[in-house]
Amino acid sequence: MKNISFLIGIIAITTSLGVTLRPGSYPFPSPRTIASQSNTQTACGSTENASATISMTDENNGQIVTLKTGQLLLVRLASNPGTGYGWQLAESNKSQLKLLENPVLEPAINPQSNSTIYQVFHFQVKSAGSSVLELQNQPRGQNNTPSNKTYRLNVQMSSSPVSVGVNDSDNNKEVNLNAGDILVVRLATNPATGYSWKLPANSQNKLKLLESSVEKPTDSKPGSTAYQILRFQVNSAGSSLLELQYRPQRSNNSLPEKSYRLHVQANTKNGFIRLTDSDNNSQVRAMVGNTLIVRLPINRGSDNSWQVVKNNSEKLASLGNPVLEQTGNQYKVFCFQGQSMGSSVLEFHYYRPWEKEQLPLNTYKLNVQILN
Repeated sequence: MKNISFLIGIIAITTSLGVTLRPGSYPFPSPRTIASQSNTQTACGSTENASATISMTDENNGQIVTLKTGQLLLVRLASNPGTGYGWQLAESNKSQLKLLENPVLEPAINPQSNSTIYQVFHFQVKSAGSSVLELQNQPRGQNNTPSNKTYRLNVQMSSSPVSVGVNDSDNNKEVNLNAGDILVVRLATNPATGYSWKLPANSQNKLKLLESSVEKPTDSKPGSTAYQILRFQVNSAGSSLLELQYRPQRSNNSLPEKSYRLHVQANTKNGFIRLTDSDNNSQVRAMVGNTLIVRLPINRGSDNSWQVVKNNSEKLASLGNPVLEQTGNQYKVFCFQGQSMGSSVLEFHYYRPWEKEQLPLNTYKLNVQILN
């Protein structure tokens, strides 16, 4: 992809964050994940020292959050001190999830208005495991009084890297990973034929093969499908082609019966992920600190333009106003930065700005998952 060059003042927006996906679950997803990455500096330059704190709000009540050992968890809940009620810790595994300090009140932005006041708790993950974190809204100092509200998180804590699974249906697709991630490739095989999936002799990629095993069918019927499972670890950032060949186990010279390819993009913090109109309706995986550059074409001489209509700015912050780029064709370029772990639906509509009530001429949507 061509580099994007333009001038723009950058506004770094500090945020809180949301919920993560469970790693390594079956059935394996089909990650139509995308985009090349470059460390070339652009006007979408990412801010330094993006926060690694995982922040949860009222919207995340009842959800699952996945954390790593050493990470900080911030729980920020709307409160009304004037009623005499406040949030109090009711349940957690202190050996795994430690409360670092007494909760603090975050004052309203504008004391003269009805701006919300928040009560903020800070926790740190001390060890791997799982814990139910429960907070109850009760009169201060009266823990035995029934709560009028309950807030609960199911916290999964791990020191292991995130696993991403792919299968036969993902052949020739792109997958976007982070350095340190585990890629699990699950492909149909028939060990009775003497064939298996192998890396080519001259294979060059940024993934390290950790192990290969065969998952036998649960029934004993002849012809039942078995699966070969290959686990790789992403060693470094950049792009590479992972190719696997199905060939006889004791021969590397014969032509493979079939091949399986994945185009792997490995991110680093403060790297860039570039997205175009061809990535519409894609799943994007990024790291905290990554900058997403979304470049969408517009018609010259038309009053229609792309506008952001949906985004969770607490997870994916806008870096300033969009810029009009003219390189033969005309494009509108948006820049966002992953702030903390979670997910955000990023949606754009193409319409005349003064006709917001009309159906858009076109739509563009990304499902963005942000990991540490």
